Amino acid sequence: MKVQEIASYASDLPENDDHPYRSGAWRPQHTEYDAWDLDVVGEIPDDLTGTYLRNTETAVFRPIKRYHPFEGDAMLHSITFGGGEARYANRFVKTDGFLAEQRAGRSLWAGITEHPSNAIAEHGWGARGMLKDAASTDVIVHRGEALASYYQCGELYRLDPVTLQDRGISRWGIEYSGRGVAAHPKVDPRTGELLFFNYTRDDPSLGYGVIDADGELTNYVEVPFPGPRQPHDTAFTENWTILNAPSLYWNLEARSCSPSMAW
Repeated sequence: MKVQEIASYASDLPENDDHPYRSGAWRPQHTEYDAWDLDVVGEIPDDLTGTYLRNTETAVFRPIKRYHPFEGDAMLHSITFGGGEARYANRFVKTDGFLAEQRAGRSLWAGITEHPSNAIAEHGWGARGMLKDAASTDVIVHRGEALASYYQCGELYRLDPVTLQDRGISRWGIEYSGRGVAAHPKVDPRTGELLFFNYTRDDPSLGYGVIDADGELTNYVEVPFPGPRQPHDTAFTENWTILNAPSLYWNLEARSCSPSMAW
């Protein structure tokens, strides 16, 4: 196996961290690598071709108050197969929030288990639910690009799906009503369309949009809901898209509580 270190990023976490979500299987990785000529147990079929992508949440700086794994920054891992060989790469998703905290050398956003008033950041780059947009919830591939997304409606961050080279934010030449995009957009394998949804904390309507195979917005509508909800996923058939109206909702009157659902 051959390994090349690409970059290493600042962290102020203790070396012997015993936090349950920063140790063991959750132990953070702050270095980016490329690895090839990987050691193989058995044999990789010559006709196995493609890339496996995984999005993970990686703790980088000490939290302002308490740490929950949803606060971790996105790190993508890829394993690419071809010609009976495998190649590995890992990269942080260079979100605006990640870069801002690297410059500051500390956490700037409050976490899901603390009150948002604890945040230090006074500018944007937060998800529409007020947490840091970590782009760490999901990753899909559309039009040959990996798209990393966050569950509380952030931006879609673009990367090369094989090399994981940063390609910036996916804009499609539009603004999606200031709502961002929720995690778990779907790609229709027949049409090549990207189906996405979004929401806000104070608008009962759920936004639904379609990006075609050429990267153009072809449809965006607001679907009335009985109240501001926090849906986490969607589904579709050949003729229909299914939008969820779960019982999980935003309650601004309960803002004094700590869980994010009360923000």
